[in-house]
Amino acid sequence: GPFYLPGRSFLPFLGAIGIFGAARSLWAWLRWGPFYFGAFSSVLGVRVGYLWWRLLLAEGSFLGLGVHNRRRLAIGFFLFLAAESMVFFSLFVSLFFAAIQPAPVLGSTWPPIGCQPLNPYAVPLTNTLLLLASGASVTWGHHRWSAGTYFFTPFWLASFLGALFLAGQGWEYFWATFSFRHGAYGCTFFLATGCHGCHVLVGSLFLAARSFWSSGSTWLWPRPVGRPLRLEASIWYWHLVDALWLGLWAVFYVWADFR
Repeated sequence: GPFYLPGRSFLPFLGAIGIFGAARSLWAWLRWGPFYFGAFSSVLGVRVGYLWWRLLLAEGSFLGLGVHNRRRLAIGFFLFLAAESMVFFSLFVSLFFAAIQPAPVLGSTWPPIGCQPLNPYAVPLTNTLLLLASGASVTWGHHRWSAGTYFFTPFWLASFLGALFLAGQGWEYFWATFSFRHGAYGCTFFLATGCHGCHVLVGSLFLAARSFWSSGSTWLWPRPVGRPLRLEASIWYWHLVDALWLGLWAVFYVWADFR
């Protein structure tokens, strides 16, 4: 038939063990001190991820999955993006719940007394401009790719701007006058922005990989042809990261400081 069905594999099971073990070890380390089982779990997760991605690249490059599989993979990836959006939607709802009617334990005010909000027009605005510029760079690279030009500079530039964004966010965290210990305000802020930072990190790594892969260097990987789904999926993912940050900046930085 027109569909490709992969064979049986233990990689998902081993990857789940590695990720769960690493998360469990991190929690134990934060609670009780060093917990060395996390090193084994992390190595297992990285090894499984390497094997899994190598298998996916081989399938996409040599098996010719066809338009039927491409369509279903695209639908699956869009569902993944929708699920990621719902995660941030829940964080927005948690902020609204805590901010619109502050609890008496918070002093019935928002932000709570003792929490000095960050200036939304300093580092956060700079980070917003960096992500918007990276989104424009990715779009530029996509257009060049559609025109048949192997051009890696736009993707490399977008990845570099993403790294600058993470550096700015780290600077912001270092100088913040509140932390996770400052109740609902600190928890919602750091959970939402930190989760987004993880997405920026993953997206930057994807774009960095695409910058080398789309250069057409045959010694790295066979020259890509047609409309590779993994390139377009990375672009969709990065545009989602940009859109989510605009919502985070508008809500967690600008709107939340309405006292």
